[in-house]
Amino acid sequence: MNFNHRYYSFYITGLVLMLVGLGIAAETHTPQTITIDQLADICEAMESAIEDITIEYEWLVDSSKTLEEKLESIADKGWALVVGPRRCKMVCRLVRPDQNDPDVPLFDKYLFEDSHINMIEPNEPFDMLTKRCYDGHVAKQLDVGGYPRSIMSGLISRPDSTPYVWVPNPVNYLSILRFKAIEEMSLSSALRQGRVSIDNIEKEINGFNTIRADFIQAHTNKPFRRIYFSVEHGYTPVRYEYLQPKSGTVHESIEINSLEEVSEGLWFPSSGAMIDHNSKYNEANLYQATSKIIVNQGLTDEVFDIGFPVGTKVHDKIQGKKYIVK
Repeated sequence: MNFNHRYYSFYITGLVLMLVGLGIAAETHTPQTITIDQLADICEAMESAIEDITIEYEWLVDSSKTLEEKLESIADKGWALVVGPRRCKMVCRLVRPDQNDPDVPLFDKYLFEDSHINMIEPNEPFDMLTKRCYDGHVAKQLDVGGYPRSIMSGLISRPDSTPYVWVPNPVNYLSILRFKAIEEMSLSSALRQGRVSIDNIEKEINGFNTIRADFIQAHTNKPFRRIYFSVEHGYTPVRYEYLQPKSGTVHESIEINSLEEVSEGLWFPSSGAMIDHNSKYNEANLYQATSKIIVNQGLTDEVFDIGFPVGTKVHDKIQGKKYIVK
């Protein structure tokens, strides 16, 4: 057994023992009072329990704006509008949280696929497929599709910094892995280092029985972030609220609508939404897993690679050459 698996087993065992000690069960529970330190310990166990993750999902931007209004908003800008959901697959190896270095990236290797329909002109949709990967050394990208003619282009590079997945994804936005809205740190660190108050009176949120943690702004002495934790799911976060401290109104929220048990006692969002409450059209990014979420497979570097189909025009920036795949 290697170090990572021992580390994972230690945290999961610790999490289970802690939850048992608090009287928490998966199916039934007795109302308990939990302290900030206990909640921080539980969150740290969650953050450290996942080494790698594979998710297939759909991501959809939903709003009351009509297709015509959306097309009008991008007219003459050369932009393309995504029509319908993005069908995505993401495989990534996660970096363990470092309480002393909040700038450590969330993941250091990944494979990402994104298939969707674009539109620039009304009634002229076209397919697009994008694949990106990074194995810790070399980044690759494949783009297939386009308008008015379809192309296949590839890119090989060695970036100066770890590449970042450029579209919303559940690992960054809807997961238990980080809470980067507070000083770019993990949720466990935010709980330990911030001014936090806990309301142990249970409230139903999105079908979950939850308790609430308020993060207090120093100069107003009012909450500016609020997180709800599902008691029956090991205190997994199921709602994040971003508040205007003076008025107390919510201007943005992250809603987790369902959870999947990805390992014993460990839950991960299987559906959810990011909602901009200040938007004129109340736009929301909707996420829905389309297959089983898989964690801790011990993925090798070979997984984080893509091939270029015959006919792809490749620009290899590392070798300093361009060619067409035969």
